Amino acid sequence: MLTMDQAPYGYKDKDGKDTGILFEIMNTIMQASGIGEKNTIIPSKRLLITMLSGSPTCSLVADTPDIGNVLDFITPIGYSLKAGILPRIGRGITDYKSLQGKIVAVPLGVQFDKVFHNDKSIDKVFPPKYINAMQMLKVGRVDAVAGAIDSLKLIAKSIGMTNKDLAPAIILLIGEVQLVCSKEVLITTRQTLRKTVTHLKATGEIQTILHRYFQGK
Repeated sequence: MLTMDQAPYGYKDKDGKDTGILFEIMNTIMQASGIGEKNTIIPSKRLLITMLSGSPTCSLVADTPDIGNVLDFITPIGYSLKAGILPRIGRGITDYKSLQGKIVAVPLGVQFDKVFHNDKSIDKVFPPKYINAMQMLKVGRVDAVAGAIDSLKLIAKSIGMTNKDLAPAIILLIGEVQLVCSKEVLITTRQTLRKTVTHLKATGEIQTILHRYFQGK
């Protein structure tokens, strides 16, 4: 089992322990189904390469056409990932058109909307990680940050920013997070995983994990 390396989905806490929303949900699925020996947090690009390498692997990723072309969707987990632009307050950014001429930090590896990524009217800079991008936003070096909105907001909170520092997000993509597996995973295994996720949603166990992260631990 694989989890993408991106807070708050999969990351190391201050004590160096693996944690995160999708990491915990995947661990819960593994425990309830009895399937999977280890849940490894790896960068998103390497995650996809690993899943296409010919070994039986599964992960939790947002539902996009590109993913659906190469991997098998097993079942949604009941959570949608929103990607787009998170502006700093007072920069006059209210919609996509108002991004023209603004400086937007795009963390390396972030790719969610072809129109945005090909738009030359927006001045883009490319810090290595989400945390670097949000620190640039905090000190006013950029007008906005692109990426997964929930992740950006949680990082903002962790570095001392409040809702008063942020303008409403511009949502460019909503992708339902799904359990996906490589083609090499057996049909019987997929059926067991599908039943397990359905059960965990019905009992509220997945929602409990989501609530703990977004409403405060």
